[in-house]
Amino acid sequence: MGDVVNEAAKLANYGGSGPFIPTLALSEDFHFNLKAENQAFCKKDYANGRYTAEVVDSAMEDWYQKNCT
Repeated sequence: MGDVVNEAAKLANYGGSGPFIPTLALSEDFHFNLKAENQAFCKKDYANGRYTAEVVDSAMEDWYQKNCT
């Protein structure tokens, strides 16, 4: 499939894969290209060479709470 697709699959598999692993996993290249204010949401996972984040879209969360709970 190619390097980009393989890396995306690995990141998707890694995100949320354990009790202390946030749901969003980012490559170093992707993190580097984020604006500084968005980089601030991320933490470096030194053991795996990735960045992770817990990011919630508040409008979507509000909709979910009203319609799905």
